[in-house]
Amino acid sequence: MVFLILYVVVLLGFGIFEFKKIKNFDDFIISGRTQGTGAIAYSILATCIGASATLGVVSTARRIGFPAFWWLGAGAVGLLLQSIFLSRKVRSVGAYTLPDLTEKLMGRDARFLTSIIVVIAWTGIIAAQFVAGAKLLSAFGDIDPRVSIMVTALVIVAYSAMGGQSSVMKTDRVQFALLGGALLFTLGYLYSSHPVPLADIRFDLTNAGFTPENLVYYLFVVGGSYFVCPLLFSRILTARDARTARKASFLSALGLVAVSVVITLIGIWASFNIDPSYDKDILGYIITEKLPAAGGIALLIGLVSAIISSADTCLFAVASIVEYDILKQERVRTTRLVIGIIGLFSALLAMKNPDIISLLIQAYAVFTAGVVPPVAVALIMWKKRTIHLYWRRSAIIVGGILGLGANLMGMDMLAVAGMAVSTALSIAGLYVPQQSVTACQNESSIS
Repeated sequence: MVFLILYVVVLLGFGIFEFKKIKNFDDFIISGRTQGTGAIAYSILATCIGASATLGVVSTARRIGFPAFWWLGAGAVGLLLQSIFLSRKVRSVGAYTLPDLTEKLMGRDARFLTSIIVVIAWTGIIAAQFVAGAKLLSAFGDIDPRVSIMVTALVIVAYSAMGGQSSVMKTDRVQFALLGGALLFTLGYLYSSHPVPLADIRFDLTNAGFTPENLVYYLFVVGGSYFVCPLLFSRILTARDARTARKASFLSALGLVAVSVVITLIGIWASFNIDPSYDKDILGYIITEKLPAAGGIALLIGLVSAIISSADTCLFAVASIVEYDILKQERVRTTRLVIGIIGLFSALLAMKNPDIISLLIQAYAVFTAGVVPPVAVALIMWKKRTIHLYWRRSAIIVGGILGLGANLMGMDMLAVAGMAVSTALSIAGLYVPQQSVTACQNESSIS
């Protein structure tokens, strides 16, 4: 508990230190567009590798073997494609947020739709992160879950509101170092203390537990959520130039591959060394039963830091969108207030009604299948062609409905179909006669 308190003090210290440097809205939201390759890459990795992904991949790898790699591996593919096709353009457009980017590419209607979808979905994700944080904090002692949720929320809100984007990105570097170091230690300790013969490990990309159909879903739907993502774009927009943005995306993709392999191998070790009948949290069992005390504490703190690094990025992205895209203001003081309100609201959701959290997260399916394709197409064709107003609206609505249906009905390939339909509609909308596009854009600007 002492180490955890020291960690919290360090986080708040970052916020106080950066508080004095903030002079305007640019400094607060996009860190003055001064960030270098390393800072952005570390921040992207810290954002992507949350505790839920870590715990989930370990448990999945124990069950199905190496194909569990694709949970983060598909994200690495999405990031790699982002570095090739999108990152330079995202930075060059000069937006503040993803919805702002969509307006510059497609029009005001796209900005409004994207803003609403992102705010709803990521508010649910913030609440879910608070729940995960409470579960991990319970390992430090008999702590009331509601107290754990509120403490987690207060810490994240405090240093995010004080220091803005710069403090979040600096703490992301620390948080990724803590988690990455703890995972590497765990991997080395487990395989050295209870070796698993290399010949017994199968490095299959698919198997009976993870079919080629599953792989297609992961590559398109999960990978697509990394290809176009408000959280990752918020990092790209802080880059000092377009070249830095591209390099950061590329390096973070490589880092995500490495981390995914490490986490997957920990899960594979568990399949050989933990009784198959054990049905509780595998990583928790490893912490308490297999690691030395210091190693277990380090991994716990690393996992807590992973939750904080994911939650603070979500919180900051949502608050930025509320202030800049919905309220259409550029006030640092109000944005800080919005961070506090969203953090408090998410914490209350986490404590009171998990069912509402699940409902809010359903909007994520709408984003992936409905918003990702037209934004990607518009970015790729930036300065060349514009998607017709009615076609882009149709792409978002039809793709979003199919994505939501896939989530509600448990039909994974319906989400892939939604992305395909949305992409087709977006591409078709590029080739509407130019006169119609111009009229459409005028109508959009008037509305």
